Amino acid sequence: MLLAAAELVLAHYSPCYFQRPQERLPGQEWKSLIHGASNTPGLEYELRPNVDSTDRGVSIRTNSLGMRGPELAVPRDPRSLRIGVLGDSVAFGIGLPYESTWSRVCVDELGRALPARPFELLNCAVSGYSSRDEACVLESKLLPLDPDLVIVGYFLNDPEPLPLQPLQNYFHEPAWWQHFDLLRRIAQARRTREVAHLGGGDLWRFYHAPQGEPWKGTRAALERMAGLARARGVHVMLIVTPVFAPLEHWSEYPYESIHAQVTGLARELGWHAFDLFPALRDSGLEPPELRLDESHPNVAGSEIIGRAVASELRAHPQLLEPAHPR
Repeated sequence: MLLAAAELVLAHYSPCYFQRPQERLPGQEWKSLIHGASNTPGLEYELRPNVDSTDRGVSIRTNSLGMRGPELAVPRDPRSLRIGVLGDSVAFGIGLPYESTWSRVCVDELGRALPARPFELLNCAVSGYSSRDEACVLESKLLPLDPDLVIVGYFLNDPEPLPLQPLQNYFHEPAWWQHFDLLRRIAQARRTREVAHLGGGDLWRFYHAPQGEPWKGTRAALERMAGLARARGVHVMLIVTPVFAPLEHWSEYPYESIHAQVTGLARELGWHAFDLFPALRDSGLEPPELRLDESHPNVAGSEIIGRAVASELRAHPQLLEPAHPR
């Protein structure tokens, strides 16, 4: 009785929102308009096909395969080089017009530099996806489309195993204990202790603590992706995007060691690894001039990223060779 009373009082006067099941409230329709529950094993949600909507004031259109961008050419031009992109909201280009997403900027740059070769972009990025989700997308959606190169857009929250972001929570089927305020508080306290113990209170360092479950899960997901790509002879490039806030100056950036950890793993897997921090730092623009928010670049930031990735690919032309002769 005491526990029941405490549950009622806390839930009413001081609710705990950690992993609280999300209600489908008015004003959240965009989530189910742009995204839908997924039938792909391992995925809870995905982009809907043939979307024509608006989010954050920009147009969001998807093709019949549920990718942001135009339809793929049918039949495929035998000269074409297909570049698939995996990632979360940074690679999806949240808050950006399609033509300003870094992947579109990159492919446009490559097209201008190499006009004899048609390039096709397969942007499979979806907001909120983790490395585990991206491994499912690679196997079930991207590899069947026969890409020649896969670019994995890595952001520092990719190891997060819990559905903490609103979009993830919207489609997540909650466990029974998540309906109880007291039990969510216990889970939150445990999480806080883990972040303090493994990351010194820093969430990004917690995600990448070698002995922690988040990094172990991410390592396993990237290893799975490497095996899948290797079996198909597909080139893979991993890029790491830095956190943009609350930094005022790039000279203050504290996570270069995490970037080195991620790119080091990518190279162990036989991938080409590219850290975007130097390109952004050396752009002459500071973080406030390049960000929409803590995690996402604005148009200027996205253009710098896209041009840097294109330049890196041109400097390593073996990545732009077809995976299979046609």
